[in-house]
Amino acid sequence: MKEKLLFCINKTNEDKGFTMVELLIVIAIIGILAQISVTSYVDYRAKAFNTAAINDGRQLLNATMNNLVSLDDVDYAHPENGGNRIGAVDTSGNPREPILFLSPSVRARITGDNDTTGNGYMEAHLYSVGGTVDPATHSGKREYYCLVDEASELSYFSLD
Repeated sequence: MKEKLLFCINKTNEDKGFTMVELLIVIAIIGILAQISVTSYVDYRAKAFNTAAINDGRQLLNATMNNLVSLDDVDYAHPENGGNRIGAVDTSGNPREPILFLSPSVRARITGDNDTTGNGYMEAHLYSVGGTVDPATHSGKREYYCLVDEASELSYFSLD
């Protein structure tokens, strides 16, 4: 009888919690899963910023071609940190309605103008400040290139 009582007492005192090894393994697994999810989130966020720059580049290309067809007097020149208003002045420097508002995270370096002679030209490099890192570019981010040249009847948009 004593053996049965002693066995019951020992059994109830044995399984009171997790061992340190079990806890460390669980913490390591949670850390690995957290790292994977954070990395995926950062990648998805950069892709979303890149998409904003791509959309703004396509809108800029369309707006420029529409202004060339309309023979609007637009100065497309825009410094990299010149705000989000594109084409807000004419070739004489007079204010006009902007042809495009860039998304808040998108920056652009644009050269060119369009006057009433039909020789419009616009060249742009667009990128997003939160976009994919690319040390080979001027901005350090993945850049997208737009070109419209009315004289050679060329319009081009590059995603690379």
